[in-house]
Amino acid sequence: MKFENHRYTAPLGLLLGFFLLILPDASLAQEAGRARLFQRFYEDLGPLAQQTVQPRTGLYVLGGAGLTAGLAWLDDDIQDGMHDIYTGAFKDALETADYFGGPRINLPVVLVAGGSLLTNNTKFQDAAFTSLQTLVYAGLLGYVLKGIFGRDRPENTDDPYAFFATTGKNPFSHEGNSSYPSGHAISSFGIITPWVYYYPSVFTYGLYLIPTGTTLNRLAKDKHWATDIVIGAAIGVAMGRWLSIRHQDRQHLAQRLDLNVGPQSIGVRVQF
Repeated sequence: MKFENHRYTAPLGLLLGFFLLILPDASLAQEAGRARLFQRFYEDLGPLAQQTVQPRTGLYVLGGAGLTAGLAWLDDDIQDGMHDIYTGAFKDALETADYFGGPRINLPVVLVAGGSLLTNNTKFQDAAFTSLQTLVYAGLLGYVLKGIFGRDRPENTDDPYAFFATTGKNPFSHEGNSSYPSGHAISSFGIITPWVYYYPSVFTYGLYLIPTGTTLNRLAKDKHWATDIVIGAAIGVAMGRWLSIRHQDRQHLAQRLDLNVGPQSIGVRVQF
């Protein structure tokens, strides 16, 4: 394999450092039912729906819409500014980061989650599957929002307020081609967030530089407006945060409760 411009050196180095960071926890982990990892994909749908119908969710939606409408007038200027600085080493770095967004990131996320099943490190398993679940949940939400808002991409129009131009059409088809919110921002920020919550450190927070580069590259290539990216990143981070907190709370509860079933008795031990 030829490494042109060392494009893959930085991603491989980051992945190596990441696994060196988490592997020491493996010796302290205990075996747990792996079925829990798959059950969460449907068990979390009900609570997510309940969260969605809360009044505060409506406030978030109105806030996002207001933010988009208020900042969209800057989109065109931001676009022009990115074109001016999209050169040299900065351009190479952004193109490298672009590999961590969009459909190309799906397979690595699935492989990491599948690989976690070969270990007894429950923390690693939970983080990997929460990352995968975030990718699925947030990705589907983004798909729906794209179909609703139908915003034209900057490569097709100079009008940042070109919403509802492709509403109702497949947002990933040539005819639909909807840009709001950014799917790259949703996926790239979403898959990183669970790792930050399970392994909080300067290194994991630093991983956010990758989706930042991914989305800036999309901006420079006229695939998205800046507001597409801001809202997409917010969706990815919010979904990853909600799932991570929910799963960690449930895992801590399971660790505090110890059910003992004997021939003549049933006991429950609660650890505080």
